[in-house]
Amino acid sequence: MRAKKRLPSLSLLLALLDKIIDLAGTLLYF
Repeated sequence: MRAKKRLPSLSLLLALLDKIIDLAGTLLYF
């Protein structure tokens, strides 16, 4: 709980990684 408040950027990085993985997955499919 405290880690989330101290490192809000961490959640943003995880969200970016999710988007990047999604893009990479779609690119690999084609």
